[in-house]
Amino acid sequence: MKNLGKKILTSFILLTIASSCFSQLSITPIKRIKLNKRGITYGQYSGITAINDTTFALVHDKSDSIFFISVDKDFNIRYKGATKFDINGRDPEGIAFLQSTGTLFISGEEDQRVIEYNLDGERTGRELNIPEEFRPENRRRNAGFEALTYNKNTHRFWCTTEQGLKSDSINIHRILCFDDASLQPISEGVIYCTESFDEQKCIKMRKKGKYANGISDILALDDNTLIVMERELFIPKKNVGGWCTIRLYHFNPTNRDKKLLHEFTTHIYYTNLDFANYEGITFGPKINGDTQTIMIINDSQGGAGNKLFKLKDYLKVYAITKERMQ
Repeated sequence: MKNLGKKILTSFILLTIASSCFSQLSITPIKRIKLNKRGITYGQYSGITAINDTTFALVHDKSDSIFFISVDKDFNIRYKGATKFDINGRDPEGIAFLQSTGTLFISGEEDQRVIEYNLDGERTGRELNIPEEFRPENRRRNAGFEALTYNKNTHRFWCTTEQGLKSDSINIHRILCFDDASLQPISEGVIYCTESFDEQKCIKMRKKGKYANGISDILALDDNTLIVMERELFIPKKNVGGWCTIRLYHFNPTNRDKKLLHEFTTHIYYTNLDFANYEGITFGPKINGDTQTIMIINDSQGGAGNKLFKLKDYLKVYAITKERMQ
């Protein structure tokens, strides 16, 4: 009974801490940077992760290479090159860097695996131990492991599928958490609900054009809470009038509290093309001394369009403010 009492007290303290942190977080947009003007080729960038304070790795879901860029505190960006990785056929979507081993973990939407690589692009032989129910035949088409994140202070990986599994509702996600030493799951999955769509809406919208939705990426914070990036896009058959809405939420896995931090929509118009489908999120450089930033990156479909209007690759930058860090 004494041990049980200690466990209950510990759980209460953790819940209280997480809940207090939850109400403190806010983000402020700072700038949007066109990557293609900084020497970075048009791509289909689906994930981004920090290697160190200035170097970042980008995963391209139609390439067998990982791309590297540098970003300084003034957000000057420079292309540092690309390295071929053994990721053919995996449909790589999420990427996370494990500082203790100097390795990258990459999630594959096709094979439903999260595999470890060294920086030369070779598999190390290790991977996250994904539960059996997440096997490829149980994921919805092109809606498997999209989101992946790691936090060096909590020693936890987190990942989830873009949409719910076939055994669940399309908007019900199970966010998995893994220990970075054993690479074993810590829980059976925290339930997260995306309210912006459901089965009927998907059917209706897909009759009119291309429609996609779900969780495109997540970012693990130091207090064991998450920033979840939800993406919803629609492109009609004639393209003009298309839109993409991005919603950034602060999510507390302990009590499943969810708070909208920021929302914006980009469009395809005859006279203007600011359409951007953001798919990756990471911590960025610190500014003004100790203000933490986050950066999100979009997928331009390789610069889809024509000579007059072409989709661009962007980094969108936010500052995180928290009254009290835990």
